[in-house]
Amino acid sequence: MTPLDESVRTIAAVLSAVGATVIVPKLASALWKAVTGRPARQRREIDRVRSVADDEAYKRRLAEEHASHLRRLAYEAPCIRVEDIPPWPTYHRKKEPTDDETP
Repeated sequence: MTPLDESVRTIAAVLSAVGATVIVPKLASALWKAVTGRPARQRREIDRVRSVADDEAYKRRLAEEHASHLRRLAYEAPCIRVEDIPPWPTYHRKKEPTDDETP
């Protein structure tokens, strides 16, 4: 057996002892993600979805404030009876499906 064969066997034994069989694929996966730019695309998509949600929430708050202002004007108007003003709507959250309700 040559010294090179012994060195290769020693390196293989050390790598298997330190868990290189787990580390090397993870490093390769991380390198592949960095090369393809997948994390950046995911981050941009998450930012876009959050921006859409923020815009919707902002518009909803504006509409609620405007409705509140109109409601106060209606209460103060002498030509409208308070009983004729409908109650403020309640918000019902959509029920999250449980595991047994999913199709």
